[in-house]
Amino acid sequence: MKFSIKQKNFFKNLQKVNSIIIKNNVNPILENIIIKFKKNFLLLISSSNDIELIIKTKKFFGKCTSEISVLGNKIFEICKILPKDSILDIILKNKKILIKSDKSIFQLLTLKTKNFPRFKKDNLKKIFSIQSNILKNMIDYTYFSISNNDIRNYFNGLLLKFNNFNRIFCTTSTNGHRLSYYYTKISTNVKKFLDFSIIIPRKSVLELNKIISFKTNKIIDIFLNENSVSFKTENITFTSKIIHEKFPNFKKIFIKKPYFKIKINRKKLKKYLSYASILSHQLTKGVYIKFKKNGICVIKSHNQEENVISKFNFNYFKKTIKISINVNYLLNVINILKNKYIIFKLKKKNLQIQIEDPKIKELKYIIMPLQI
Repeated sequence: MKFSIKQKNFFKNLQKVNSIIIKNNVNPILENIIIKFKKNFLLLISSSNDIELIIKTKKFFGKCTSEISVLGNKIFEICKILPKDSILDIILKNKKILIKSDKSIFQLLTLKTKNFPRFKKDNLKKIFSIQSNILKNMIDYTYFSISNNDIRNYFNGLLLKFNNFNRIFCTTSTNGHRLSYYYTKISTNVKKFLDFSIIIPRKSVLELNKIISFKTNKIIDIFLNENSVSFKTENITFTSKIIHEKFPNFKKIFIKKPYFKIKINRKKLKKYLSYASILSHQLTKGVYIKFKKNGICVIKSHNQEENVISKFNFNYFKKTIKISINVNYLLNVINILKNKYIIFKLKKKNLQIQIEDPKIKELKYIIMPLQI
């Protein structure tokens, strides 16, 4: 193995593959990455057992057929500290990898790649294609409601679901106390895709979201087999295990005919909720919100010995409504929305709180009220 590559190109790709590496005392090979050549491409591969990431680039000089495994964090730190405009000469010699640049030579140990865990690509079938900026938007709108280590495993991931009959593609997440839902209509001129419904683990969603870019409209092809899903672009292949459980039927909790409908300034509400969050109870994170019929919104919170009360005017002249809600859940929604106003929808008995953006009908959030 002998090739040369620009530092800025190598560093950018190392940064991506290293993002999924974690310290693993049981299987130290997982702390390594694979450097591999295939045809005219240089491949960088990392794995965490649950996730595999392959970065492909043509931006190098030299031809090789071999592959090696090297500690990801070490080669990353070496590359990071070298000048950005430098050229790296990388050579495999006596089971060590040599990195030559800036009048220095670094020698790193390598391991055999046969013990490196790889995802089985058997029976992978292309089921769907979508623009990267659309998928990025869908994940951003919904991923934050995923639970973290819930005993109900389907709460620990993001649902991706497509129905070819109505051409609806949606992402949904919930932890049992809140729910995020967004859908998009796939254009009719796109070829027919297969129906699918899969749950992707939280860790995989977070890593996939880092890779996808808003700035491009590259096509992402989605491949699926019995145990895993792959997202492929021209230069990246991201593969994840899937959660083999059925997602709960969530649509029945949406409020179709609200008894109360309240439109309120998003930034103003965010400001006073931020004040209330400082002194909210450490465990419940509860705040009280009163929408008064005289057009005054009262927000207050307290812990054992401290409290805060804020009041501001808004356009509302109906029946007074009181709700108790987790302030962090509500701020998560307010922070992701961009419109000047948000809408609260409630039933008469205040069983759940539905939050919407008046300009994005495809987006819905449900937060269950607190009993405090």
